[in-house]
Amino acid sequence: TPFALSVPLTSAFAQDKKTVRLLVGFPAASISDIVARLIAPHIGTALGRNAIVEVKAGADGQIAAQDLLRQPPDGSSLFVATNSPLQAVPAMRQPPPYDPVTDFSHIGYSILGSGDFQCVVEGNQMMRVKHGFTSSDALHAVELAQRGTTGTRNIFLGPRGLLETHFHKKNDPTALTRGLGDIWEWPESMTKGYACCYGAHASMTGVEQLMKQHQFSYQDIARIRCGLHPTPFGLVADNYEKKWYPQTAIEAQFSLPYCVATIAVHKRLLANELSPVALLDPAIRALMPKIEAYLLPKEVPTFSGKVELDLVQGQQLVIEVPHPYGSPGNPLGWEGEITKFHACAALMPQALKNPQLERVIELCQHFEELEDVSVLIDALCV
Repeated sequence: TPFALSVPLTSAFAQDKKTVRLLVGFPAASISDIVARLIAPHIGTALGRNAIVEVKAGADGQIAAQDLLRQPPDGSSLFVATNSPLQAVPAMRQPPPYDPVTDFSHIGYSILGSGDFQCVVEGNQMMRVKHGFTSSDALHAVELAQRGTTGTRNIFLGPRGLLETHFHKKNDPTALTRGLGDIWEWPESMTKGYACCYGAHASMTGVEQLMKQHQFSYQDIARIRCGLHPTPFGLVADNYEKKWYPQTAIEAQFSLPYCVATIAVHKRLLANELSPVALLDPAIRALMPKIEAYLLPKEVPTFSGKVELDLVQGQQLVIEVPHPYGSPGNPLGWEGEITKFHACAALMPQALKNPQLERVIELCQHFEELEDVSVLIDALCV
């Protein structure tokens, strides 16, 4: 994921003690938000000013980008951007809402895992697009380097960099245009039902299904035993000190007991359930020690699971979970997608009004009939 730190064009850092705003175009606890919060103290120290992170989520980062363009060019507003607002948004909207190179002054640029933008699975949804993203990243880096901003060389020379994946005969350049005009589908799509590591989803799905089927509350739970494949076990349950006592949103997202307890208490896990206040929720913290994890045979499907739940009244419940909620075998469906969309939209700093929400839903339901997908982005802009 490329990250750029940008300011309005011709910006010069002011000498006064005005607070520095770091704008983030994606929700709290996203990678962009985490990066911004990591670098904010260092920026504040370097400038001798208070640096705060301000989330302006929505429209793939465009809302934050356009907020930056409205600010005076005095260095008091910075944008922690990814390739989405810098490349995808200008490419998808005609005319582009801004020029990512000439409208901003880029003061830092780094690329994490850039070589992963390559086609490795036939039929992947981004099979053709990812080739273009990799090339676009490289060209963007060149333009910035010409202006004095340099970044990692791995995008070119790394083991999965541009040269290895595109110019050493390991990729077929005709893949960029092959099949254009043909109708093709990606039927095995997945939407995450919960805002956490997928390794915990089977256990969360099992607990949620048992609570619906048997109509009990989290206060009735005496013990929960979660069976996991070795791979997700290592992601969400293999470090007792960290997994059972998470201190940050990221640690909570990779904590099986936190995720399972949250779904039992709140019936959902989105950004609100990862806030500093939510992390200390006494109901969740009281339930977490009652949750155990054990290994299933490695032959079972990787993200399947099993839940054994004991109630305080003595009843024992067991459920096998071959397909976590949101997977191709257990999809959200339109009702689930719309419910999640409404829940996520309510968390935006600038809430979308109900007519906007219904318009977005309508466009998504008729997405294949759209001649220009920019109308969907327009509908998302506040």
